Amino acid sequence: MKLVPMLMLLAPLIASAQHTTDVADTNAGLRLGESVSSSNSASTQSAPAMRVQDTWSRYCNSRFGMCIDYPAGMKAVDPSANGDGVIIQDQRGFKLILSAIHNTSPDTLQSELRNTKTEFPKPTYERAGTNWFVLSGYRGANIYYIKTFVTVDHITHLRIEYPTSSRDTYDKVTSRISSSFTPARPYP
Repeated sequence: MKLVPMLMLLAPLIASAQHTTDVADTNAGLRLGESVSSSNSASTQSAPAMRVQDTWSRYCNSRFGMCIDYPAGMKAVDPSANGDGVIIQDQRGFKLILSAIHNTSPDTLQSELRNTKTEFPKPTYERAGTNWFVLSGYRGANIYYIKTFVTVDHITHLRIEYPTSSRDTYDKVTSRISSSFTPARPYP
């Protein structure tokens, strides 16, 4: 199978992956469960299983500062006890894991990419920049999408998985989430 439609959706994300805005932007004060309204009317396209919503929530991690937007109807099901991330999912098989760790070992972008490929060995899409990489492909009956930032301070992961049968909806959701993803803030 090819991910040609997904690749077309990911093209704008690659450009945005180089954008590492500090979390001090206008939405940084929002926390899990608070809603923001989308000003993008193109995100209101319908799909049979789920509508890509106008109302999104924003999660910003208080420990590391990484942030994402996600559909307001999804729920955080397993916030980390030590504050290093969150799992957000819905009842239709969409699952998002956002996490960060201190980069206390000599991990580089190349070593992190190599390690990730051991878990996801045959990506159908792969891109990398100076401090980030994206992998996407199939794992069983699901599509996975991984976006990772590696800096001298932190390694920040966004991992998304959803049923291939729901790709028309979740490709759009994944695109919006990935575009909103800001990595862990640097040490002062």
